[in-house]
Amino acid sequence: MMKPQKRGDLSESAILHRLMQDGFSVSQPFDDNQRYDFIADNGNELFRVQAKTARYKDGRIRFDCANSVANTVETTKKTYTSDEID
Repeated sequence: MMKPQKRGDLSESAILHRLMQDGFSVSQPFDDNQRYDFIADNGNELFRVQAKTARYKDGRIRFDCANSVANTVETTKKTYTSDEID
């Protein structure tokens, strides 16, 4: 079984490749504390891109459009709002 971090890295790499293949210039923030992984530039607009890993379950591909943060006491989950998604 693949570790979650490696699965996330592979997802980000695939998204980066596709964005560049589609003609976008792509930048990454310097820190991990942003609610996006990339900034995609099409020459006219900038788009925030949050890479999410899909899971195959019950014959369907599913995305979890939320951010989970775990510590020693609990795990919290915050769903992204429409203002946070380009």
